[in-house]
Amino acid sequence: DFELNLKFQTSPTSPIANLRVDVYRPNNVFLNTFFTDNTGEATLINCSSNEALILKMVFACDTITYNLAPVTQTRTEVITLSGAGIQTYNLTGTLLACNNQPIANQAFQVFLTGPGNFITLNGVSGTQGQINISTVFPNCQTPANLNAQTTAYLNNLYYISNTSTIVPGINMYNPKLCD
Repeated sequence: DFELNLKFQTSPTSPIANLRVDVYRPNNVFLNTFFTDNTGEATLINCSSNEALILKMVFACDTITYNLAPVTQTRTEVITLSGAGIQTYNLTGTLLACNNQPIANQAFQVFLTGPGNFITLNGVSGTQGQINISTVFPNCQTPANLNAQTTAYLNNLYYISNTSTIVPGINMYNPKLCD
């Protein structure tokens, strides 16, 4: 049995966090469900040798399918989701305290809401408070705009940002966490 290290992204610098993926055998027998971490990664362990796998990213109105070659050894595979049928939402910027100072190495959650959509993105800010987190929706489920709101647990208190409107593509997003 082998490990399969998977990385989901919309581009080399935009991992897809919290993506739900269902795993099937070639005969369409369901094996497992997993969610990617904040870096768009997940590891499948104890993969049967010489067996191809089918990954299905299930959305409310569409399913994106990705076929993996048979697993013959432990390996890493990068899966890039892009194309005309997918809208990417990328949030890049700095996680800020209420005093406008960057918050370094801090776990946070971004709640994206819109008509018929709700998703939570989990992340950790970088050493300078930088954030870069992405998700995807199929075109059939993509509203013109989504609302983004960030929360984090700091010094035994929950802090929350104001709501910001984001659009498909790259969004400069600098959530300011205040109590």
